[in-house]
Amino acid sequence: MRDFAKFGLLFLRGGNWDGTHVVSQSWVTESTTSLASNYGGYAYQWWTAGANTSVDFPADMYSAQGLDTQRIIVIPSLDLVIAKNTLYTKPAGPATTSGLGWTVRFQPRGQLANGTQAPLLWEDAVFVSHVINSISGSTKLPTDPAALPGTAPADPVMCREELRMVSGTAYCEESHGCICDKCPGETLDCASLPACKAIMKCALEVGCGGIDCLTPCHDVIQANGGVDGAGVQLGLLTVECAAQVNKCPMICP
Repeated sequence: MRDFAKFGLLFLRGGNWDGTHVVSQSWVTESTTSLASNYGGYAYQWWTAGANTSVDFPADMYSAQGLDTQRIIVIPSLDLVIAKNTLYTKPAGPATTSGLGWTVRFQPRGQLANGTQAPLLWEDAVFVSHVINSISGSTKLPTDPAALPGTAPADPVMCREELRMVSGTAYCEESHGCICDKCPGETLDCASLPACKAIMKCALEVGCGGIDCLTPCHDVIQANGGVDGAGVQLGLLTVECAAQVNKCPMICP
């Protein structure tokens, strides 16, 4: 955590650390402002405030966004660095092994014994807004969270009715029936949020699940608040439950 914060502080100070420039000011500026032409709000491995469409963050905010919602958030106008780690379980054995290393790839929540684990639902907007609002003289931001999952009944019949409305004539039992048998509550929770419903619809059209939907559903994700949006996150978790955890086919045969 301290190393995350130090890295953010290095950029906040324009690449200067304790009186020595270890990164040039020109690179700090360019890497946090030069935006990719095909990825809204993305600079050189930093996401800018423009990547978030749900909250009016300070225009000079930028952030590093790592696996499982690990974050380094920098807001120069507020002289602020926020660092956030996630849960981590170290593999058994020594800290390092000669010639070997640990590679932890994205897996459905809870399936890895080691490595990092994402929260069930995370909203940068709510977290960062509370921090900003605690600073004297800052422009106050909304802090209302989106609806939390876990309130819909695990009802396969209701789930089938919902997916028939989402999929229309493309509905089939092999795919949609499997999803409703395996993930009925998650699917009904998702259907209560427009952004989540849009992700689920895209996943069913292109046949993807979980993080594999990031590329084929990129435009839908961006149109619904980006990867940090609660509805988008819940949508990815829902189709992850269907495709990756329970191996349901996402496209009808």
